[in-house]
Amino acid sequence: MIDLHTHTHFSDGEHAPAALVDLAQKTGIHILAVTDHDTLDGIAQAKEAAKGKGLEIVPGIELSTQFNGREVHLLGHFVDPSNASLLAVCQHMQTARKQRMEGMLKKLEELHISLAIEEVAALSPQGRFSRSHLAQALVKKGICKNVYAAFELYLKAGKPAWLPLTQTSTMQAIAWVHQAKGTATLAHPSVSQFSTQDIEELCQHGLDGIEANHPEHSFEECKHWTFVANHFRLVCTGGSDFHGKHSHRNLGCMQTSHAQFLALKMRCPL
Repeated sequence: MIDLHTHTHFSDGEHAPAALVDLAQKTGIHILAVTDHDTLDGIAQAKEAAKGKGLEIVPGIELSTQFNGREVHLLGHFVDPSNASLLAVCQHMQTARKQRMEGMLKKLEELHISLAIEEVAALSPQGRFSRSHLAQALVKKGICKNVYAAFELYLKAGKPAWLPLTQTSTMQAIAWVHQAKGTATLAHPSVSQFSTQDIEELCQHGLDGIEANHPEHSFEECKHWTFVANHFRLVCTGGSDFHGKHSHRNLGCMQTSHAQFLALKMRCPL
């Protein structure tokens, strides 16, 4: 089994890298990509934990970007975790995440919902800030019944407490991933409401793959994006987007075939 989309507690996942590796091994996964949001910090621990376990760790990242006025996530696989440019991007994004969190808390305050930033930070073992942590804080405070409701009521794009994270273009992020010797794959395109024309535009900037198989895609959407990937000669990938119990997605529930994995790996810049 190959899962090319997972998260650790270095972004908004539940598990430490070592715990994620143990769970992957028990699940029968032999190739696992660690793709935390806007950070590379969990990769070294995952690689160390995987030694001697017959489990290959693919160093990855999920970059937050903007495309035509909406938030889009780009997966980078096989990236060099020591790449200076990508590390600088990650540092900038962590600052941006804290600033966005402060702004979202202010918006909630205007809705007469009072939360301190320390209450959100307490739910992140690494002191990182994401909407998932804010959603958990809203649940813990009794304001929302679950994380899904928190997003639907307050935190999704267009909802009362939402703020954009970055103005970085998806095209620029593709360039950063390629500079770090990695491949660039569009994450969950249906979630980002992508069109075939959007894919064609990103192809002109070096897009390598499409995550066709994702838990939030319907069967028909998986088929559609597989067709689109083939049409544009992109690699079709799959991943669970596993975060832990809060996401209700099982590790390995969406997979990448070995042939697709090799095809993606062959597209790494020399």
